[in-house]
Amino acid sequence: EDSISTIALGLTFELPQTQIYGLVRGRRDELSLTAAGFNEDEEGDSAGVEAGVRVNVTDRLELNANIGSPDLGDGTSFGVGGQFFITDNLGITVKHTSLEVEDDDISAEFDTTSIGLRFSF
Repeated sequence: EDSISTIALGLTFELPQTQIYGLVRGRRDELSLTAAGFNEDEEGDSAGVEAGVRVNVTDRLELNANIGSPDLGDGTSFGVGGQFFITDNLGITVKHTSLEVEDDDISAEFDTTSIGLRFSF
């Protein structure tokens, strides 16, 4: 059983066709792994920040980029993406995120690409 809870507070500055935003995020992870008699429970809290920009290239196409730290002081994330609106409320999203983590003796890099649907109301 895994449980991840996130709460965020942000501010958006509106310009013509462009939004600049910043947010602060808190996260609580509760993870449990059970396999062949092995049982491990992990819990953790983290706080992070993110700043980004969204640009409406056309009425149907939005491009975005962001930079942040998912866990203050332990890593940096960079992201670029886009969204194409099929209707006024429904869009297809594509995003690529790169995460660099450094914590004591551990250094790691992760790249993820996602495709999804976004419904705006």
